[in-house]
This record gives sequence, C-alpha cells and structure tokens, in this order.
Amino acid sequence: MKLINLTMLAVAGLLFTSAIAQIYIVHFNRTSFTQLQQLQAQRDEMNLEWGRLQIEQAAWSTHARIEQVASQQLQMKMPTPSTVVIVRR
Repeated sequence: MKLINLTMLAVAGLLFTSAIAQIYIVHFNRTSFTQLQQLQAQRDEMNLEWGRLQIEQAAWSTHARIEQVASQQLQMKMPTPSTVVIVRR
C-alpha cells in the first residue's frame, strides 16, 4: 500500500512539473513571438528608411546638382579651351 502511495505521489509530482514546464514554454513562445513581431516591424521601417536614403542620395549626386554646388558655393567655373593643359606621357 505504501508503494502505491509513493508511486501516486511521484506521478503527481511529475504531472505538476510537466504542467509548470508547459506553462513556461507557452509563455516563452508568446514573448518570443511578440519580440519577433517587433523586430519585423523595425526591419520594415529600416527598409523604408533605406529606400528613402537611396532616393535622396540619387537626387544629391546628379550631375546638375554637383555642377550647381560647384558654381554657386565653390565659385568654380568651366575652364576655357585656352586654359586647358593636356599632359602626355
């Protein structure tokens, strides 16, 4: 009779431990899924920002923009043909 009681107690302990482990795993999965969704949203926002930056870089690096900045801010001018020197090897 005592062996049956010990066996039942062991089974109940294992059942309780299994239930606690199941609760922990479900909680861990939910928090991991929430974190995954947050990271995916952050990734999507970064991809949008990357696209905007690429468009901005393309706009800033056009030949017309570079020529405008060179002439207005740096006071640069196209050289006349008489001031061009060709260096040969």
